[in-house]
Order: sequence, then C-alpha cells, then structure tokens
Amino acid sequence: MWRVVSSELAPVGEDESEVEFAAPDHFAEEIDRADRLELVEEALGQLPAAQRVPLVLYHLEGMRYEEIALKLNVSLGKIKTDMFRGREALRNKLRRRMAAELRMP
Repeated sequence: MWRVVSSELAPVGEDESEVEFAAPDHFAEEIDRADRLELVEEALGQLPAAQRVPLVLYHLEGMRYEEIALKLNVSLGKIKTDMFRGREALRNKLRRRMAAELRMP
C-alpha cells in the first residue's frame, strides 16, 4: 500500500514487492489495519512534498535524520522542522477525518 507514496524514491527498475494475504482468522483485524493505513496514506498524500518525503524516508525507509538531510541536500535543521510540521499536519488531518466519520450516520 505504501508503494504509491514511496515510489518516487525507489530506484528505477526495482521489482514490485510480493503481495501477502491475511490468514482467515486474522482477516477482520487486517481489514481494520488496511483501513487505517489507507487513511494515513491519503493524509500523507495531502502533505507538501517537503513534509511528506522526510516522513516516508524516516518511518517507512528507516533512514536517520542525518541520512535524509544528505539525500535531500538540505540542512539537518530543515529536516527536523519539516518532520515536526509534517507530523503535526498529519495528526490534524487524521483527527479531522476521524471526527467527520464519527458524525456520519
């Protein structure tokens, strides 16, 4: 599911990852998880690239702040600021979305 967000950063010609399906006894749990991931992915897609890309590199690619700064050719301070702002924006988007869904009949 995250391939869409991180595909901009993947090397050209990289093979697609295999798709795994949940075991039947964990199916409902996996559906809930998939719904949550979809919400997060949608909210991430709404962030400016300066915030989205460092978040993806850190949380999904496992890169350290220093590595991200080098990869993006920006200062460490900018990465820290963008990560903070990105997390706050993501948190606010998700809160608004959840509040809106709770109000729906």
